[in-house]
Order: sequence, then structure tokens, then C-alpha cells
Amino acid sequence: MPAPPSSTSVGSSSRSPSKAVAPRSGGGSTVRQRKTTTTTTTRVRNNAASGGMWRFYTDDSPGIKVGPVPVLVMSLLFIASKYTVTYYRKDMDGIGISLAIKALQALAFVYDILSFPVYVIFQRPWRVRSLSRRVKAIPVSSDTRSITYRSLADPCECHIQMVRENIDTLAKTLEFCVRRYANKKCLGTRQIKAEEDEVQPNGRIFKKYVMGDYMWKTFAEVNVLATNFGKGIREMGNKSKENVVIFAETRAEWMIAAQGLFKQNIPVVTIYATLGDEAIVHSINETEVKTVITSYDLMPKFKKILAKIPQVETLIYMEDQLKKLDHSGYKSGVEIVSFNEVLKIGSESTIPNCMPSTNDVAIIMYTSGSTGVPKGVVLVHSNLVSTLKSFSDAVKINDDDCLIGFLPLAHVFELLVESVCLCMGIAIGYSTPLTMIDTSSKIKKGTKGDASVLRPTCMTSVPLILDRISKGIQEKVSKSGNISKAIFKFAYDYKIMWSRRGYSTPLIDKIVFSKIKQMLGGRVRLILSGGAPLSPDTHEQINTCLCLNVIQGYGLTETTSCATIMDTHDRSVGRVGGPATACDIKLVNWEEGHYRITDKPYPRGEIVVGGESISVGYYKLPEKTKEDFCEIDGKRWFKTGDICEIHGDGVVKIIDRKKDLVKLQAGEYVSLGKVETELKTCPIVDNVCIYGDSSKQYCVALVVPNQSRLNELASKLGITNKSFDELCSLPAMEKAVLQELLEHGKKCKLEKFEVPAAVKLCTEVWSPDMGLVTAAFKLKRKDIQERAHILQENSVAYLCKVLHNLPKSVPISTIESLYLTRCCEIAEKESLNLPEIVKSRVRCPRCFVQYAHGYQSSTVIKARRKNRFAQKLIKKIEKKKSLTSYQASYLKTNKNKKNFNSNTLVEICKFCNYKRKTHLQKPEKVINQLTNVSIKHKKKRKKDKFAGLNKDVVLNIQSKSDLKEIKSDTDVVTNISSKIVTPPQKELSIRAKKRKLASLKSMLRGVKEEKASTPLQQFLTSI
Repeated sequence: MPAPPSSTSVGSSSRSPSKAVAPRSGGGSTVRQRKTTTTTTTRVRNNAASGGMWRFYTDDSPGIKVGPVPVLVMSLLFIASKYTVTYYRKDMDGIGISLAIKALQALAFVYDILSFPVYVIFQRPWRVRSLSRRVKAIPVSSDTRSITYRSLADPCECHIQMVRENIDTLAKTLEFCVRRYANKKCLGTRQIKAEEDEVQPNGRIFKKYVMGDYMWKTFAEVNVLATNFGKGIREMGNKSKENVVIFAETRAEWMIAAQGLFKQNIPVVTIYATLGDEAIVHSINETEVKTVITSYDLMPKFKKILAKIPQVETLIYMEDQLKKLDHSGYKSGVEIVSFNEVLKIGSESTIPNCMPSTNDVAIIMYTSGSTGVPKGVVLVHSNLVSTLKSFSDAVKINDDDCLIGFLPLAHVFELLVESVCLCMGIAIGYSTPLTMIDTSSKIKKGTKGDASVLRPTCMTSVPLILDRISKGIQEKVSKSGNISKAIFKFAYDYKIMWSRRGYSTPLIDKIVFSKIKQMLGGRVRLILSGGAPLSPDTHEQINTCLCLNVIQGYGLTETTSCATIMDTHDRSVGRVGGPATACDIKLVNWEEGHYRITDKPYPRGEIVVGGESISVGYYKLPEKTKEDFCEIDGKRWFKTGDICEIHGDGVVKIIDRKKDLVKLQAGEYVSLGKVETELKTCPIVDNVCIYGDSSKQYCVALVVPNQSRLNELASKLGITNKSFDELCSLPAMEKAVLQELLEHGKKCKLEKFEVPAAVKLCTEVWSPDMGLVTAAFKLKRKDIQERAHILQENSVAYLCKVLHNLPKSVPISTIESLYLTRCCEIAEKESLNLPEIVKSRVRCPRCFVQYAHGYQSSTVIKARRKNRFAQKLIKKIEKKKSLTSYQASYLKTNKNKKNFNSNTLVEICKFCNYKRKTHLQKPEKVINQLTNVSIKHKKKRKKDKFAGLNKDVVLNIQSKSDLKEIKSDTDVVTNISSKIVTPPQKELSIRAKKRKLASLKSMLRGVKEEKASTPLQQFLTSI
């Protein structure tokens, strides 16, 4: 389906048509780069000022005006030239596939020529392009340090109506909705008919749901339920302006409870359902709540934490459809009431509603705490209503639209999107990630997922979910046959080529992409993405393969999720839209990071957001509030810490973050967030955290690899029969994954210093439950790095690496002692699940099994020698004489060791029973230092002067808890000596006495009386 070529989007990366045809090579795209043969490019631009004439541009001409007939001719020539280029490399598998693709290209060429006039007339692509490129915001003020932008968008009909009816609180918002859509569907919950056990092929049993249809409540019914719930809370003792916590998963009862509390001017404290116990206790204690609203599934948490939240008097739980709550095990004195019981109490109440004012607190929303303890952000009603109006201006909603809600309502983004849907009469059907699609883990085989039953048209998402969808598509394509892959690549290329010119491709969508679209019900046309930056390649792939429009927004809890939002008609990727109508965007110089508003081609700097949507501050944190918020000319502003550039059409592109910017040793600045966003699109990466240090010249990547992709990579390297954990520990796999990242980094056009130079593979999936990501799936960078460091230091492999790198001068006895002692410490940690046997730092020489995996044991060879060496050390220590290096290491080696019987360690491989012996021997240089006698004389003696050294001493390995702590060196030697059987003393023979006397005389001759300095020399001189 042909289209006249056009100029590039304003503010997007500049491309000539030849470049625009070529697909992106980064972002995990399944499309290969096509080679082009044209050098001079032609661009067409509609010139409205010249009576609808077209202006043709070439690389070396300013443009030629022509009429509509030449446009058609030139477009046909353009199409023909495009099909003369080589679409795919000549290394395709088999001649048949190559011929099939060429036939498909020829067929597409004929179809495009025949259908071109129809598509031009009916789709009018120039209008699509002009809407996409129109200016969204303009500067309204500037100085030497900052520049302020404001939106040019007009208020929508809903916005105007809310202003006319003076809707300034969330309590009034629901009544506004009821007046307009009383009998329309409002909130829907899917019925769970039964829960059944499903036995897996490996014998494991999973719980599966048998699901029914959605059960709906109208706007009028929701309003009655909300009113009754609010009155019921008041009847149970809660007063107006007294905080109440909602700690539950996303569901209809959550929204009903919140609306009921708004009607009674009771502030809602929101806590993520995935937070840990400490964060929950902190949030509840800080807000001093007496009533907590939770769900059936989360009730068991309170059996553990009620003792830590003494002020809580009432627990209200949302019932489960199948199970009844067991009330036993909870702290006495705490009232436990069901959601329906509160509704019943409220329905009989005569208490009037206590409506809030515009400046009353609506929500205290605890952030997910990516940098530390969660902070409570205080949002008043005017903040929330301002953002509602702003969102309704940006997103165009149809009467038959339906939203599927599954993100946490405790997140301000989801709460406001659902509130906008209510204001515009859009039905919301609730779901969970466990039941969303047909293949979800809780859906019984043969039962449809929530999306297939609900068939929504709109949904919210976070980049992590979209990245997983994108990789899932790539994985399915890669596992299909060669001909299927080639056809998909052709279709993908074809659609991108025309969509960038303002055309839709209904035939390709129906033939190729319809099955992918059915995954979400087949009707989704709009996805709102927020919470983190979305990769441009993922953005484009989701748009293309799911046949929908992804709209990105940018905002923070402190700005009520409102700062920028993409226009519905904006077809660019990698940008977050222009300023929302509720706020202004100020760009401020950041000199340290070298971002200034005078930068070319676009001004850059820190984003500071101002307007009605800005929070009043942090709950009980006045110093932090003063640091991050400020007021200028009566307007409240918030310093985001994010760095952006604003393009010529007023659209914002996030390029950096102050906290994520690291300066390397060579002086280069690396944006960790930017690198993570790009590397997450690599097929082998499920999640990644980049770490940089000013003392290093490179970055390090902590990677959670995709298990199936890692197995494929291992097979290519010839590594088989290894578990996922074992693969992640292999240096060869780390090297291979690093190579994948290097190649992907080049495709994404990352600088050399931005691409990690080292990789650490992590086996555990980072989840909110582990405290490694927030509930919005933002990385907790510090926690991830600390956990990876702890796991590394507490691994036998890491210890082996350290020991192998010790200098050669360190005695082997010290190495063995350090190794064995540390192994005992590691084995005690249950979380690591290590066996309690001694582990070795080497592989078995016979079968090459690594001892560090627990396939070895040790035995002890009994001692049979004298203990004179130990006795000499005791005397030396008692007289406070200095020890030699060997004596010192001997003491250090044997500290905290029991049964010091032999120094011959035997390690036995459990696979092949190979025995490996290690002997601790005394170096000759140590003898020389101890006796102050030359090595030449020492070698002549047949018997060692210290023949009593206990050379068969082993460290009997025991767990650390069984060892008796010994602090002083004297205690160490005494302990050693007491465990050695002393052999009967033998008198020296006459021959031995004569030999010893001759030796003393020999030493005496070499000593000069006037230079006698050492105690030994003085002693010999005095004989």
C-alpha cells in the first residue's frame, strides 16, 4: 500500500527516506537491516500555503512545486525504486525460501500500485503526519538559567463540563459521573466458580480457577455502595480527617472503599500490597491509623505485624469468592469485620455525608521507596482533580471503550487513569496478572483468560510488562519455521515502512498480526505506559505487532502523575509528549552534568514541574519537603531530578537522571538508567542493573538472564546437562552473555564506555516481594547491588577465587585454614542451602567435578610425632620474644581449631573416590630465620634441629558453632599441645652428643665477640 514520501517528524531523529525504510536494528527487533542502493533521496512536503501543492525536495535542491498528478507519478516511481533494493541478505536458508520471499515482494509491489489511489483518497496520510508534527507546547518565559514551556492543547468537553459544574473534589467527581452515566456499566469483577487441582507432568500440583463471566455494577449502584461504606466507617468510630489505610490488591472493592472515604472527608493512606513487613509497619505507625482495610489474601500478614502496630483497632477485609476467613491467631482486642458487614452498617446509618473542600487531604500515597524508606506524599483534592482534567484533554475516549485494570491502585498513575475513565463513562473490568490471558498460571486449561472474556479497548502498563510482551513475540517468531520467520520479517518491514508515512495496513494486520493481537482480546487500541522510560524499539514493536497505539506519559507521585503526556496523534517513539494542560515544565541548567538550555540542537536541563497538580509535600518530613519543593511567584514547583531535552515541537525526551549519572575514572559520564533501558531490549536479558564507580574505568552489569535463551546459548557453546543456577555460575556463560550485550549495545548506538565491560549473572528474579524492585517495578539499585555483593562474598566460588589470587609467599597452611573456616561460616547460612561438608577450591583431577558443588568429603590422618615445636612456641610466647614468620603463621593457622592432630588433609571425590592429599611443610628460609644459621650449614645436618615439629597435623573441620573460642596465642599453642600424645623422652647417645658439640663449636668459630648482638650469639660466646 503505497504512500507519498514525506519529511521527518519535527523533533524526532532526522531520517532520509532511504534510511526510514530500513528497520531499526536495535531493541531486540526481529528485522534485519536492508541494504539500499540509492544515494540521492527525494522528500515530499505538503505546502498548505501554496494552495495544496506538493513540494519535492532533494538533497541538493530547495524544492520544486508540482501539482497532484506528478505526485502520483513520482510516488509510483518511488515505490518501484523501493522494491529494487535487496530486502534480505543472500544467506537465507534454502533457495525455496528466497524464491518465496521474492514472489511475496512482487505480489506486494503489484498490490501497492493498484491500491495506491484508494489508500490516498480514504486514509489521507498527510493529515495523519500533520497532526503528529503539530507543535504541542511553546516557551512562555526564559532567563539565563531556565526556560518555561506551556501546553497549547485545548480543553476537551469533559474538562469544560467539570469546570462549569464546579467539580473540585473527588467526592463531587463520582456524583458528576452518576448524573451523566447512571445506568451504564461501571465496575466489573469476574466470577470464580471453583478452584481445582491440576497435576503437572513433573508431579507438582497447581491450583487452577474455573472462571465465569464478568459481573457488573452500574454507576448508580457504585455510588450507593460507596456512600454506605463511608457511613459504615463513620458508624464504627472513625472521624472526619482521621486517616484510614487501604492495603489491598487492585479490585472493585478498592475503588468503592476509596470513593466512600472521600465522601466522608477521610484521607486514604495507600500502601502497596507487595511491600515488606517493615515498610507496612512504618507506614501504618507513621500515619497513626486505627482502621486498616485489606483483603482476604493479605490478612495472614497481620498475624505477624499486629504486635508492632498497637494503635490499630479494626481490620476490614474484602472477602474471597470461595473461601471463608479463619479468625483465629490474631491479636486479641482487634475487631475483624468483613467488607459486606461495613456496607450493611452503612445502609442503616442516618449520618450525613461530610463533603471535603478543595484543600483537604485526599490521599497520603506512600511511594514504593526506590532509594530507601517509603515516603508519604500528601495529595489534596485539587491536585487530583487538576490531573483528571489534564488526562481527559490528552486521551481521546470512545463511548464503547472498556479498560482492563490490573496495575496497583496504590500507584497514583493507575488510580488517576481509572478515575478519568469513570469521569468519561468508561467501564472498568478488573483482572490480575495470574488470570489475565489464556496461558496465565491460574487459568485452567480450556478456560479463557480475563482479556479474552472482557475484550478491552484500553489498558495501562509499565515498560517491564511491555518488554516481556515484546520478547515473547520475538521468542515465538524465532521458534517458528524458516519460511514463517522470513514472512514475518517481510510483513514487519512492510508495515513500518508505510506506517512511518501515515498509512495503516489493514490487510497485513489481518493476515500476519491478528493472532498476536488476540492475546489481549483482539480489541485493544490504546495502551497507556508510565512508571519508567520505555525503549523506542519496544515502543515501535508493540505498536506494529499488536496494531495499537502506545501513549507514554511522564510524572511522579509528587506531581500527581502529571507532567507530560503524548498526544493521541503523535506517531513518534522514544518521547514522553508535551506538557500536560495542568502544569508548566521549566528546564533548568545543570552545570555539573553539562546540561544547559543553550545546548544545540535542543535545550537541555533538569525538569522542574509547576502547577495545581504539585503535592503539598511529604508527610511528617518538613526538611525533605523544603529540599524538593519550592514556590515561585505564587506557583508551587517540584524538582524532579530528571534530565530532558525539549524538541522543536515542544515534546519532551527524557535523557538522564541526576541520581543515575556516574562519572567514571577517565572522566566520562554514564547514564545508568539510559543504558538499562536499552539493554533490557536484548533478547537474553530479562532484567538488568548497571553499576558504575568513579574509581573504575568501566561499568558492570548485573543481569537476570532469560532462561530459555541462556539454554540456547549454552548449547551453542557445547555446554549441556547443566541447571540454570549452574549455567549462571560458569565464567564461560558470563563471557558469552557479555558478548551479546556488546553487540546489542552497538546496535543501540551506545558509546563504548557506556557498554558494561563485565557481567554478573543473577539466578533469582527481582520482584517487589524480595525488596529489589518497587511495586511499579523500578529498580532498587542499591539493594540489588548489595544483595549481589553479599551472595558473591558468601559463595565458595568467590572464596576460591580470592585464595587462588593470594601471593605465593603465603603458607599453604594459612590458605587451607582460611578456606576451611570460611566454608564453615557459609554452610551455616540456611538461605544459601549449602551442604555442611568441607568444600575444596579445585576440581577433581580425575573426573573434573568441581568440589565447590559439594561432591567431596575429607578424612584425617592421625598424628604420630612429637610436640617439641609447640612447646618451644609456648616458651617463646611466655618470655615475650618475637616470633618468626613461620611461627606466627603457624599460630594464625590453628586459631579456633579443635583436634589439632595431623597436617595431612585427604579430600575424597564422591564421584570417582579419587583421594587428594595436602601436606603442610616448613620452608627452609623459615628454619634459617629461626636459628640464625646459614642454609649451607643446615643442609649438612641429617636431622632437622626442629625434628619435634608436628608435621602430621590436620584441621578437623567442624561447624563454627561447635568451636571453642580461643583468643590468645598462648591458649592456642597450649590447646594444640594438650591434644598431642607426648612420646617417651629418649636420652641422646654419646655419638649424638659429640655431633651436637661439634656443631656448636663450628658456630662458635664464626662469631666475633666484639660484634655479639643477638641473644644466640651472646649465648654461644659465653660457652
